[in-house]
Amino acid sequence: MITISIIVTTPTGPILLGAMSERDAAITVEAIFYRLKPSVFPIPVEIRCRDERMKNRLIDYVIDLQGDLSVDRSASDRQQTSQS
Repeated sequence: MITISIIVTTPTGPILLGAMSERDAAITVEAIFYRLKPSVFPIPVEIRCRDERMKNRLIDYVIDLQGDLSVDRSASDRQQTSQS
């Protein structure tokens, strides 16, 4: 049974995800985020679940992950470009 629903709004459209645990939700969102270019962040993400504390932890994680990916991957891309 899906207990967490997530809508990630990417530049190509929304993606609806479902997860049965907090860990599964985080891994699923990561998989989507790692396929995106750093320049698209931040993007809207909606998380729904009955456990408010779990929801807040996931929201905090998603915010931190977006920040990390936009900064870290942008810097990495610049390094690779300058080394070419």
